Amino acid sequence: MILRRLRAVLVTALIWACLWLPVGLIIGIYRSFKLQSYEGVPWALPSLEQFLMAILVNVAAWMTWGAFSGAVFAVLLASIERRRDVSALSVRRTATWGTLGAVALPTIVLAAFLAVEPEFSLLSLAVWPLTISALAGAASAATTLLLAKRAGPALSSAGVPAA
Repeated sequence: MILRRLRAVLVTALIWACLWLPVGLIIGIYRSFKLQSYEGVPWALPSLEQFLMAILVNVAAWMTWGAFSGAVFAVLLASIERRRDVSALSVRRTATWGTLGAVALPTIVLAAFLAVEPEFSLLSLAVWPLTISALAGAASAATTLLLAKRAGPALSSAGVPAA
């Protein structure tokens, strides 16, 4: 039973990491053009190395963030909704747990940063990452639920419980 739950958490984390890859790609491309260190010329394009590094760093960061958020979501869902079958879960309720799972990491990071830097302005730096994370978490949770509902009959017919 514990191995099955651990596998479910890991699979959910992997699915979320893949779902968050495009977010990292888009933000990486955006940030690569916003870099200010192109030989001091603000309108110059980044070098290929700078461009690829900005994309790679952002894709890795957002995939890691997505995997962690997916794992937190899976634990939340398993703990709070343990009495419900997958077919009984609503998309809205699942998206709520996904949002909470997705904002867990940035909230922890911000709390730790505030402990060290009490003068930190939360509003200026935290709004966009929290918003993007919350939206990605809700969308990922809804997608995960729809995938689970779709796979439910196939898993049940194979002798594997769907929930």
